[in-house]
Amino acid sequence: EDINVRLEEYKKSHKIVAIEITENSSALNDFQFEADLNYLFVVGAETNGVSQEVLNHCEEFLHINMFGLYDFNSLKSMNLF
Repeated sequence: EDINVRLEEYKKSHKIVAIEITENSSALNDFQFEADLNYLFVVGAETNGVSQEVLNHCEEFLHINMFGLYDFNSLKSMNLF
C-alpha cells in the first residue's frame, strides 16, 4: 500500500509527529500532549532519518536533545533499542 494513502488515513484520527531534527523542530521535553488527541510518532532510520515524503505529512517535528562531545546541530541520529 502507498505510504501517502496510509498517512492521509491516519491524519483523519491522529496528529502525525516526526521525531526528526528540522529547522522547525522543538525539543521533545517541551512538547505538550493534548489528552483528547491520538498521536502517531514517526521515527526514521539511523542513517537517513525520516524521508521527505513522510515529513510532508507530519504536523509537528520534535527532536531529542542529546548532549555530549558533538554540537547538537551536527547530530542527526540516535540509536534506539
